[in-house]
Amino acid sequence: MRSTELRSLYSAIANAVVSYLQYLKKIFYPVELSVFYPHPGDSLPDWKALVCLGALVVITTLAVRAIRQAPYLSVGWFWYLGTLVPVIGIVQVGEQAMADRYMYIPLIGIFIAIAWGLPDLMKHKAQQNLMPLMVGTLIALLITLTWVQVSYWKNSRSLFEHAISVNNSKAPSFVIVHNNLGHAIASEGQYEEAVMRYRQAIKINPHFAAVHNNLGVTLNELNRYDEAIKSFQQAIKIKSDYAEAHNNLANGLRQKGKVKQAIVYYDKAIRLKGDYAEPHFNLGILLSQQGRNEEAVTQYRRSLQIKPDFILAHDNLASLLSRQGDLEGAVAHYQQAINLDPGFSKAHNNLGTALAGQDRFEEAVIHFEQAININPDYRDAQNNLELARSLVGKK
Repeated sequence: MRSTELRSLYSAIANAVVSYLQYLKKIFYPVELSVFYPHPGDSLPDWKALVCLGALVVITTLAVRAIRQAPYLSVGWFWYLGTLVPVIGIVQVGEQAMADRYMYIPLIGIFIAIAWGLPDLMKHKAQQNLMPLMVGTLIALLITLTWVQVSYWKNSRSLFEHAISVNNSKAPSFVIVHNNLGHAIASEGQYEEAVMRYRQAIKINPHFAAVHNNLGVTLNELNRYDEAIKSFQQAIKIKSDYAEAHNNLANGLRQKGKVKQAIVYYDKAIRLKGDYAEPHFNLGILLSQQGRNEEAVTQYRRSLQIKPDFILAHDNLASLLSRQGDLEGAVAHYQQAINLDPGFSKAHNNLGTALAGQDRFEEAVIHFEQAININPDYRDAQNNLELARSLVGKK
């Protein structure tokens, strides 16, 4: 075994030992809870691991010594130790040092010790009289702490901002939280702020491909295509089989008018991930822009084979079919798009146009009206409605 592997095993054991005590702390002092606790790797201080190991040895020794007088202590303690073994991190799964969700079963052991231990400790009448007050106070405290904790889960942004404030970590694995926060901010349309967050994530761990990809997507939204292309290229350099980055790089190249290069990367994304609908859809857009409508139709159909509820693919395919004179096919796909998203005003307007092309003016009027109800400022739908009404004799 190489020295790096030995160090890795030591880090896993040290983190496991510390985690046993950290979990205990959070049972009795449930504050600074986090959706993600980054693994410290080799940065965990040796003294901390030794102190926690010593504490575990002391608690275990006391539990064993008390096995005759208070067997519930040994039962509860060894339940806690044993049920945590599969998830304590000796065999690392994921990037976390620990996770609150792992405590559901191990907590039973601690509560066994408490449930049987309290009656033994409170044998006197005066102590028993204090029990309702103590329990009531504890419940009130836990309700307050739960209310505070739940407030952090109101949305993704507050959840990941809280995780960052609690951990204040520069561990490479913590890039996941910064990346997720960037994504949450971008989903709110705050693209400049998201770019800043992604750049912070890259400083923490420049070898995490997803953050480069997400940065590129956000830069695309800001029409900063050259920077976006560089980010996608970096993501692919880190992870050469990253299909999403290939697709996004192709999108950036398409925006820059580099059609041949874009097609190459769309094809690569399709080869890398056979069940990935987006590169088929995006390639369909590019081919349509090039006037290669038959090929575009093929790509849209392939995207729908993979993802039948792909609303924009239904709409784009319907538009192409309408241009080719296949109004029946166009109507079917516009209707599919509307069934999936009844609030899709553009699809209602386009469906109305296709129906009017079949002389089904009364049905067309219904969809033009629906488009306007959804978007009262939809000028094309207003003009189409006026024309359709005139053709069915309405004023």
